[in-house]
Amino acid sequence: MATNVANMAASALVPRSHVPTLHDRAALLRDKARVSITLATDAGLRNISSDLPRAVVVHYSTFGAQQLGATSANVSIPPPTGLVSILHIGPGLAAPGAVKWVVEWMVKACHHKGKNEYRLFAEKKFGFAQNVLVYQALLLFGITAPADHFVAHLNKHISTKQLTAEEVATVWHTLPRESKILKNMLFALVDKKHDHNLDHESAIVAYVATQPELNGLLSEVREMRNKSFEHQKALEEKWALREQQKKIALKRQEHNKKEAAKAAKRHAEWREPTKHQGGAYEKALAPAPASSSPPQVLNGAAMCWIAFPRNKACVASGSFSTSDVRSWSNPRPKNSARVAFPKGAFTKPPTVLVALNSLDMAGNSDLRIKASVDEVTSEGFRWHLDTWDDSTLYAAEASWIALGFA
Repeated sequence: MATNVANMAASALVPRSHVPTLHDRAALLRDKARVSITLATDAGLRNISSDLPRAVVVHYSTFGAQQLGATSANVSIPPPTGLVSILHIGPGLAAPGAVKWVVEWMVKACHHKGKNEYRLFAEKKFGFAQNVLVYQALLLFGITAPADHFVAHLNKHISTKQLTAEEVATVWHTLPRESKILKNMLFALVDKKHDHNLDHESAIVAYVATQPELNGLLSEVREMRNKSFEHQKALEEKWALREQQKKIALKRQEHNKKEAAKAAKRHAEWREPTKHQGGAYEKALAPAPASSSPPQVLNGAAMCWIAFPRNKACVASGSFSTSDVRSWSNPRPKNSARVAFPKGAFTKPPTVLVALNSLDMAGNSDLRIKASVDEVTSEGFRWHLDTWDDSTLYAAEASWIALGFA
């Protein structure tokens, strides 16, 4: 009775959720109760270890054999009869070599002298398939927390190496369906990131064709990936359009700033119009700085005129000005509007002649002005007073005459 109490105390020294210290691990090894592990194989029962402290197995194992889809297996440690318990692992749950490796790891973990827990690392010499079998044994014993590095090694192989059909079959037939390693393999097969080996690829395709369940899972993953790619593509297009709109807005802001600076510069060269009694306006150049160009001089001018009797049929005349469409203080290069003929003046489109009669432009650039008409009908026409390049047109006026006789 005293022996059983001591065994139970040694088994419960360290909670499974607790990382064992050096003292805890030493206490696990001192348990006198032993566990004998047997494994059912095609050749019968095979003894794996008969010299393993029972406290070590109880601490490191949870025996989640149901995760592997076992139909019948005795995976619980029975109460000790004397000092020896027998742990029977059912057929198909793990390979003998993998079980032995896990059992030896549990003992090594207890002998580990470091402060941190003894981590699980995949053995490169085993190869991918054998390490998958070891991972199956780890799942059988329920050893999950220390196996992060082990899982990372297997996932790295799947993500960076060309899988063979044998490796795909090992993962598919060995690991549970909810295993992260199996899901990672499905994504790798769908993405075909490493299809440089056509022999391996064709062998995998042939093997998948013989596994309806595996083929169905691959179809589901492929459909999910396609939806994910379409969503990602839509997001990228949306982001690209947003960036393009930002660039256009920045260019527009820069353009507006430049235009505002030019307008301010042009406006600074003129005094504001002064209104006199009677409605007349006076405009004059502001005092120019010493470095400005010399004042402009009119060296010559000429004019033409046309006279016709008042109330003459098929003849009309008038004038148009930029002040018809805007103010003097709002210069712009293009100015246009329509003029209506007197009602009944013409029965067909007449010939329209125009001539400038006044002009007000900035003196800091060349003089550029164009007066023209278009869209002539029997009811009216459209006039244009335009400038271009860096010239500034503050105001202009033109006279027109329409001749409707042959």
